[in-house]
Amino acid sequence: MKNIARAFRAAILEGAQTIICICVASKVSATFNSAFLASQMFQHDIVVIDSQNLSMGQGFMVLIALITLTAYLIILTIVLIIIGRSTKK
Repeated sequence: MKNIARAFRAAILEGAQTIICICVASKVSATFNSAFLASQMFQHDIVVIDSQNLSMGQGFMVLIALITLTAYLIILTIVLIIIGRSTKK
């Protein structure tokens, strides 16, 4: 749990507003429980997810999360550009 809490703290100190922690299946590892307990030590938005998978299944979940975040940031950028152009008139 100390290593997970250390990783959460490092992300927070680097400015993370939200942390998403996708863990290996709780049926085969105590990582999910440790991450959940570590998340309770902070007042930040930390989401701990039990992937219920090992290796590739968990990897695909991480990739989907990354793709979703990237798409959100692209859409947000487009909206901000449009808003910026409409206010310059």
